[in-house]
Amino acid sequence: MTLRNRFAALRAAMSVGLTVPADSLGGQMLSAPAGVGGPPTRGTSQMLSAYSTSPWLRAVVSRIAAGVAACRWKLYVVGKPGDRARKDVAIQTAGWQERKGLCAERVRAGDLVLITDHPLLTALDRGGPYLTGQANRKLAQIYLDLVGECALLKERNALGKPAALWPIPPDWIAGTPTPARPAFRISHGGWQAEIPASEILWMIDPDPANPYGRGSGQAGAASDELDTDEFAAKHTRQFFANRARPDLIVTPKGADASLTPEQTKRLELEWTNRHQGFWRQFKPLFLSREVAIKELTQDFAALQMVELRQHERDMIIQVTGGIPPEKLGIVANSNRATIEGADLIFAKDVLVPRLEFLRAYFQEFLVPEYDERLIVDYVNPVADDPAFRLSAMQAAPAAPTVDEWRRLQGLPPMTDGTGTHHVMPLGARLGRLRDEADIRDD
Repeated sequence: MTLRNRFAALRAAMSVGLTVPADSLGGQMLSAPAGVGGPPTRGTSQMLSAYSTSPWLRAVVSRIAAGVAACRWKLYVVGKPGDRARKDVAIQTAGWQERKGLCAERVRAGDLVLITDHPLLTALDRGGPYLTGQANRKLAQIYLDLVGECALLKERNALGKPAALWPIPPDWIAGTPTPARPAFRISHGGWQAEIPASEILWMIDPDPANPYGRGSGQAGAASDELDTDEFAAKHTRQFFANRARPDLIVTPKGADASLTPEQTKRLELEWTNRHQGFWRQFKPLFLSREVAIKELTQDFAALQMVELRQHERDMIIQVTGGIPPEKLGIVANSNRATIEGADLIFAKDVLVPRLEFLRAYFQEFLVPEYDERLIVDYVNPVADDPAFRLSAMQAAPAAPTVDEWRRLQGLPPMTDGTGTHHVMPLGARLGRLRDEADIRDD
């Protein structure tokens, strides 16, 4: 039994919770379980439902997923036009910044061709008959952020290539593949099905405690904060719903004092008739005997409810997404610099890692279904810093062309052909004229 098969059997055993012998990877052969793999992690359905009930979780996860879904995917192939394409592992496996640099250099050298029409691009961009492609991509990212896993069902075309990818909710997957049973078991309502592992692209954020089982989402790490914020909101809501608790308790005062049921009813009716309603407030009430009145109040300031909810809000934002608060409209401690920098942080530290995660899965597990020479990439979501670009252009004003200066100013290119000229500073121009005059005098 090869080491790869032993690890596959180990993964299957761990996914169903079996005890694995310490020497199972040694000389003894580990038998794979005959049943299906691991069921959904406890709380998966609750985490998915929290997206529709927890306001801050929805705000964070939806903003991230929308940003990821809006990015456009690209395909490259190495080789000059008309030549035979070849595989370049260095670009396929390079990190974000290195890959961007390599692609730019190869494109300028004419050794990297951008593919604009391909079934893989169609699969990444196309939706099914009910959802658009952008909605599908958003759903996939929501599943990954909430529970750490996403299954994409491959819809194949007449050539047997994936033509569309359908996201399957993680709580529908009742069992994952095992070596003895390489199929996903899908269960939803009364629908039961087994789908071969080859027909589903399964992406997971591994759980360190069980890397060969189901995924681990970021929302699960903030489950206590989500519950606390929800309970605080429900407590406040129930305060306005009264919770069947009176505001006042009226009792006869004195050790031997008492009221008969008839007297109690009459006092209640009189009190209600004289004081209930907006136009009857501030009216005095005269009684023929001494009574004790106890007011039942709840001090929200003492409970620090506002501070509690703000603390839980910040914890949810940082744990589930790490989004700059300015992207969610929280600008109490912001200024112009932090607001402008929020876009850079969001794109570079939030969107790019998620896009790289998806790209790695597409490159390793989806590209070979079409052509292993393809290089999958995405449009860089990190925009240029206009302040840095302006300072760089001011350091060497003659380096950019007229059209580049106009583009920075938001103006259209020149139409008379002068846009390719370079702007020469007046001082440098006068110095050059003096040098030319001195040469002529000599």
